[in-house]
Amino acid sequence: MTYADLAQALNVSIASAQRRVVRAGWTRAAGTDGVARVAVPLSVLPFIPPDGQKDRFKPAQPFLVGQGSDQGEDAKSVISRLLDSLEAMDASREAECVGRAQDRTRWEAERAKWAAEHATLREQLARREGELSALREGAAQPAAPLVRGILLRLRGWLRG
Repeated sequence: MTYADLAQALNVSIASAQRRVVRAGWTRAAGTDGVARVAVPLSVLPFIPPDGQKDRFKPAQPFLVGQGSDQGEDAKSVISRLLDSLEAMDASREAECVGRAQDRTRWEAERAKWAAEHATLREQLARREGELSALREGAAQPAAPLVRGILLRLRGWLRG
């Protein structure tokens, strides 16, 4: 719908239609003819029946409770059925909420189990990294000082 079409449908100026589009955040795009097009929700546009069909679109007569004993009773039974339906939907929603709460509890317990296992694995990894570091340091030292220390101990033991 162009800005001009929107302005005509809403019975406002084109500038007002443009401001409303910006304010409402409706999607705008350039058409292939270079004219801007706007995606306007149908709920915003007034309903205008097609020409020659205005009689088909007359609003229905409102249903009044108590217009007669039969109609009043019908309205009461309709209201009663609607209330029963609402209570059933409420019970269904409540059961759904309970089920979701149970799911959440189960997921939280599983998350806690995985967190504990993760912490254990991180601790084991840190210990192994420490052992690996110690082995690397030991391998990097030359063997000569170690042998010399052993020989000095042996000499002292032999003299002593």
